[in-house]
Amino acid sequence: MSTDFLTIVKEFTNAQLLHEFYTNKDQYTPESIGVMEKEIGLRRISDEEKNTFLGAPEENEKEYLKDDFVAFDYRFSNTDIVLAGAICKDCGIVCYVNKAATDVLNVEPTADVVYTLYVHKEFIDKAHEALDEHFEKDGGLYRLRELPVADKLRLINFNEISLSAEIEQHECEVSFSLEEQGIIARYVRKLIDEVDTVEQSTGRPVFFYDNLEDIEKKLSKKPLQKLCVGDILAIMEVIQVYCTKPDFPSEMNETITGLLGFLSMIAKG
Repeated sequence: MSTDFLTIVKEFTNAQLLHEFYTNKDQYTPESIGVMEKEIGLRRISDEEKNTFLGAPEENEKEYLKDDFVAFDYRFSNTDIVLAGAICKDCGIVCYVNKAATDVLNVEPTADVVYTLYVHKEFIDKAHEALDEHFEKDGGLYRLRELPVADKLRLINFNEISLSAEIEQHECEVSFSLEEQGIIARYVRKLIDEVDTVEQSTGRPVFFYDNLEDIEKKLSKKPLQKLCVGDILAIMEVIQVYCTKPDFPSEMNETITGLLGFLSMIAKG
């Protein structure tokens, strides 16, 4: 076990530790799982806190049988499957993506990988209606209809992008021009100042808010300091908040396109 990972675990809040251990366990080695399990024991985290994190099933929560899910007739690229999943969730469609292709997040380009969406039989018609509005069929694939890049970014739900701590801390080869760096830094500060108003208006938390102060410091450096995967996703979320505002710089559309390409390299099912 590397001391770096042990240091990361020690810095987790209880909620972060429980999230990684229970939700992202399949993205860690047995040795890493053992370290997190030991840390949970050392902290004497109560059963009540664990149960609160895990969440007891609702009395009316419905269970679904795997045999009742039907493979969607066309497949999706690794970028489009993220958007398709977000659309389905927003529409209340019960579905999942084939586990074999998506059980581990990848930080290398995977443009040739395709994913199959499995939809519960009760939601087939609803899924076709929702997805046909945004995708068109092309050679066995569903491809996203041409949309402004800002609208593509707006479709992404960052709460649905699950990363292990190891992957979130992975340094990536993403760079920005000085102009881009300045614009992003300005909007990072704007979101830090306006986060309460933004969360109230959108009805959901800013998922990567805890990253923003550190990102602001990195963006103040010239040349730009190395950014990790978590930093890039946080920057994407910042831009998502403001990209459809009338005063958002149009020259950032190319930046958004590049960031969506980055997302395609770490897309999950």
